[in-house]
Formats: sequence, C-alpha cells, structure tokens
Amino acid sequence: MVDVGRMAHRHHTKVVNHSFKSGITIAASLQALAAIPQGEVFEYCMAESPLRHELTHERFEVVDGYIQIPDAPGLGVTVNQETVDKYRVA
Repeated sequence: MVDVGRMAHRHHTKVVNHSFKSGITIAASLQALAAIPQGEVFEYCMAESPLRHELTHERFEVVDGYIQIPDAPGLGVTVNQETVDKYRVA
C-alpha cells in the first residue's frame, strides 16, 4: 500500500484504503497511510462488528472526523487472545 500511495502522489492523486474489518487491519492501514504523502483519507466502516471491536484491546474511535494512529510498538495494537479463541474454527 505504501508503494501504491507513493506512486499515486507522483501522479498527483490520493489513495484510500479498503481494509476495515478488524483492529489489526485498521492499525495496519493507519500505519501505511501515515507513511505516504497525502495519506489522510481512511475508509471507516460504521457497521457494528465483533471482530473490529473485540479482536484487539485497542478501539478506534472517530473524533472530529479523525482517528488516532497507534504509537505502541509494531502496529500499535495488542491481540485479545480470548476473542481469537472464541472465533477459532480448528
């Protein structure tokens, strides 16, 4: 996504992510958007989703149209192992 964002910038256009299902994908998308020029548009799903709210201990709230980028190590989130166990299939 970072390479695509940089290429879009060279062509004077913006990119918008499309990954919003879980706290992990949200965190990854926010980190990538933060690394590219003009990476300020983030697709945020407003529908309720247990995976989005329960897979990580961190929540991503929209405040005045913005989401805070996690600043902890890695993607900035911690996986909720209880949720992983709850939804594990095998």
